[in-house]
Amino acid sequence: MTHPESWSLDHKLPVKERPELIPDRNNWAGAHWSCNHDRGYSMELNIGPGALGAE
Repeated sequence: MTHPESWSLDHKLPVKERPELIPDRNNWAGAHWSCNHDRGYSMELNIGPGALGAE
């Protein structure tokens, strides 16, 4: 099982809708696995306190 706070590669614009953006690093964002999983294919990217890498 993946730890909910482990790192995962997220895409700012969902690649399901824009597959040409898969290799575009400008469309990449780091996210906790649980945040990325919960977001699914939504366009909403919430970054706030406790963001990845913050202590």
